[in-house]
Amino acid sequence: MRGEIEAIGLYIHIPFCVAKCAYCDFNSYSTLGWLMESYERAVRCELERAFVSWQFTVETLYLGGGTPTVMPAESLAAMVELVRSHSKHLAEITVEANPGTVTLDQLRTLRKSGVNRISLGVQSMDDNELAMLGRIHNCQLAMQSVQLIRDARFDNLNIDLIFGLPGQSVRSWINTLEKAVSLGPEHISLYALTVEPDTRLYELIKDGSVPAVDEDLSAAMYTLAEEFLAESGYEHYEISNWALPARQCRHNLIYWHNLPYLGIGAGAWSYWQGRRWSNIRDPREYTSRALNGESLVEEAECTSRSQEISETLILGLRLMDGVPKEPFRQRFGIELCDLYGQEIAYLVQAGLLEDTDDCIRLTKRGRLLGNEVFARFC
Repeated sequence: MRGEIEAIGLYIHIPFCVAKCAYCDFNSYSTLGWLMESYERAVRCELERAFVSWQFTVETLYLGGGTPTVMPAESLAAMVELVRSHSKHLAEITVEANPGTVTLDQLRTLRKSGVNRISLGVQSMDDNELAMLGRIHNCQLAMQSVQLIRDARFDNLNIDLIFGLPGQSVRSWINTLEKAVSLGPEHISLYALTVEPDTRLYELIKDGSVPAVDEDLSAAMYTLAEEFLAESGYEHYEISNWALPARQCRHNLIYWHNLPYLGIGAGAWSYWQGRRWSNIRDPREYTSRALNGESLVEEAECTSRSQEISETLILGLRLMDGVPKEPFRQRFGIELCDLYGQEIAYLVQAGLLEDTDDCIRLTKRGRLLGNEVFARFC
């Protein structure tokens, strides 16, 4: 079925890892290396089917995981080049990587294929914290990986960090921030640790092997990071993301503006033309189905207008610019205050939301209590 040509974000999921981290509940596997070659062919089959079935152009491409860089660089490059052959004006192509999984030759191959952004999962600059998390690298290896990325002529680097770790001190967090900034990344993402059931870390906390997360200390670390990164020249543009001028992640902005995206690979989600769906989660079953031309859909739903409105507000409020009122009116044909006037007034009174002539946006306190705000728009 063909419709109007639309610019979308494209995500490709790579489910392979060297080891499963203690906190990870992502769709990733450390025991399926034998599947990589077939999985690459499956992804390419799904991509070809998508380009034949719909008319779209790709604005941004993001290869995430898992750890994409455990796959051969030639495999990743082949996927990137296939997408580029159908979309000539890709603005941003990101590949996720972990320290210890990148080499200079590999990075040069990716750069040659058109990849122009690397997102490196550093998580901490403290070796004890990294060991507790089950990471395969230490601080020194993280710094060496950054140097390799620069040697391969990448000038757009994101570093991921996690705060609120069990036993993490403020001094340790400051040390991690200082070392990360000293590496000069163009973009920094900071995530509060979420302890998910069915992870090794959950069991370690449950049996008392490691201390539970201190929510108050975690909030203090977030506030400290806001101040430190602002002093270091980084713009806080989304709740968890900071960037040097003009270095925001364009792919993730598609998600936060609740715009269409297509997910390729095992367990990947898509949101397009009033419909949301996910692929088969198991990489083996996904690969088999893709290679045999079978349906890949595991879950699907049609999104209602009220859902789209709610999600646009919740996602948009994650941005420091908030939700602009005029674009909202143009998109949905109704004034924001006519839909949520009472909720907005309550949140303003509570000091969680700022209501200006042009937009609504979270206050500094609102960023710490975002879930309380978002619940009002569900």
